[in-house]
Amino acid sequence: MARITILPDILCNQIAAGEVVERPAAVAKELLENSIDAGARRISLSIADGGRKEIRVVDNGSGMHPDDALLALERHATSKIRSIEDLQAIGSLGFRGEALPSIAAVSRFELVTREPDAVAGTFIRVEGGVVREVRETGSPAGTRITVRDLFYNVPARRKFLRAADTETAYICDQFQRLAMAHHAVHFQLINRERTQYDFPGAASPEERAGQVLGAETLKRAIPFCVENASARLRGMVGTPDLQRANSHSLFVFVNGRPVWDRAVNRAILAAFESLIPRGKFPVAVLFLELDPLHVDVNVHPTKREVRFKHPGGVIDTVRGAIRDALCHLRPLHGSAAAAPRPFSETADQRAFRDSLVREGQLSFDRGRPLSRPPGFPSERWRERHRPDAEPPYPLLREPAPTENPRREAGSPPAAPADSLFDEGAAPQPDNPDTDFFAEPKRAAGGPASTHAPVTVDTAAFADAFQAFEAATHLHAGDVPALAELPVIGQLANTYILLEAPDGLILIDQHAAHERIIFDALSFPAGGPARQRLIRPAVIDLPPRDAAMLRRWLPLLEEIGVEIESFGGDSFVVHAVPAPLGECPPEGLVRELLASAIEGDDAPRWNVLGRLAKTAACHRAVRAGQRLRPEEIRLLLEGLDRTRFASTCPHGRPVWYKMTLSDVARLFQRT
Repeated sequence: MARITILPDILCNQIAAGEVVERPAAVAKELLENSIDAGARRISLSIADGGRKEIRVVDNGSGMHPDDALLALERHATSKIRSIEDLQAIGSLGFRGEALPSIAAVSRFELVTREPDAVAGTFIRVEGGVVREVRETGSPAGTRITVRDLFYNVPARRKFLRAADTETAYICDQFQRLAMAHHAVHFQLINRERTQYDFPGAASPEERAGQVLGAETLKRAIPFCVENASARLRGMVGTPDLQRANSHSLFVFVNGRPVWDRAVNRAILAAFESLIPRGKFPVAVLFLELDPLHVDVNVHPTKREVRFKHPGGVIDTVRGAIRDALCHLRPLHGSAAAAPRPFSETADQRAFRDSLVREGQLSFDRGRPLSRPPGFPSERWRERHRPDAEPPYPLLREPAPTENPRREAGSPPAAPADSLFDEGAAPQPDNPDTDFFAEPKRAAGGPASTHAPVTVDTAAFADAFQAFEAATHLHAGDVPALAELPVIGQLANTYILLEAPDGLILIDQHAAHERIIFDALSFPAGGPARQRLIRPAVIDLPPRDAAMLRRWLPLLEEIGVEIESFGGDSFVVHAVPAPLGECPPEGLVRELLASAIEGDDAPRWNVLGRLAKTAACHRAVRAGQRLRPEEIRLLLEGLDRTRFASTCPHGRPVWYKMTLSDVARLFQRT
């Protein structure tokens, strides 16, 4: 057996670099975080060849004393913490003192820095972890770090890097996330000597999100904010039709730190579960601020992941806040949204409604007036959601298993704008060409960037941000009255055609009815209306199914199935949801049990949604089913009163609108 030896420092640094410096994007991230921690108001990132040839970060932050600049290149040397107590309450982005020595160990590294009150700056050059040169130099206040030939001395790592465009994409992702997390800082990204992104300091996180994601995305964003004495969650989500093919559109920030938390991401997707198709992802930007003692950021080498002290409370709040924000989303038809009118029905409609309830096809409760339909906000709900009401979100409390996760999602006014950066001192006379923020000039014949520079169209952005702020005034009462639009007829006994003031609306009758039933099962306070059985049904199940059913009895109760143990592996059903009143109780229970078992490892709200989704799909009117005019009208009135009328529970569209302009283009009349 070989003898145990202590590894040399250079090899230790290269091993540490393998954890911290995964690729050029990790270098850019660590350097940008150092600039932010230094209080910089302007940060410029320049890259060449996807970061393999060069990465340069320039800031106008506090700079470093010459002694500190040398000490920063030693492992575990940091100004961020002094004791274990500091580590437990860390507020800065960096704190381990590993980044700079790890980067310098696998590159040709240069550091130029000057404190604001210093006469001269400090220049340090390092190659492969060995300091080659230290001298005074002229420089503006702040720091400039240049990393060249990354992994030049570790060929095994260098050969595993991807193509330059791929590595550039990783760098851009890190750059955008840090820019969104720190909205008051002016960020600039220069790629191949051309400006690719330029984000001036913004007045609020939402404004910066609009700069990064674009004005069109901001127009289709829904804001939300919940807050209590110890934590705050704010952000915005895109409308369900704003879908992406991957999860790169999920932006989560905890205390100003971009993180990737699987549980939080699952909560975001759960909030959209019945609004977008499986395999698609929404656009979401979340800013969570909480006591540093309640979050552990020291659980991942690159600080990419965090661990919450009370994960259940945070995750439940994320899902509830987004879900409440989406409740304000209504299908606008080009005209002013009309408030829902009180439900009144003719004798024919009443007879039809009674027959559908008996057949388990519509989700109306005959035992209460329909001026406030199932799932629509009650007066108690409205009172609890007044802007000045006490926020009901216990963010840091572990929720009880049966706690309802839906909560308030108001939005406070935007934070005041921070002042823009100060250009800082001019270059020293002995080095007049070291203007850190000078716009680069491309050499004659040099390669041009394949990326168009991103500039902020201030006029378009102002309009988009006004539209975004106006979204905070949307109210759940602003419901368009589909039932008041003229009905043209049915197409293929599947699609209902309506004449809108400015076009044509097509509605998928199965998807619409599915949404009505799903909302009736999922959202009414106290659960959906129940239909009691004249003769309770006794069900005998195999031992395995009986054991599973005992576990899911509370969930079945929440969607309106009143069932209890009857001894051994037998159960007795006393009531079923009114929309499913004609279903054989045994078949209904077995079907819902199978759906619950399929989602066995999911959170309770996922399983509950799966149960309601299964029930709604099997009881909705079918494609190809002929509907009478009064049946169509009743279906439209039910759709008017749903919370999420844009999609069916599986995420498919319920309606599609063709404007008159769209029709004119078909006939080349534009």
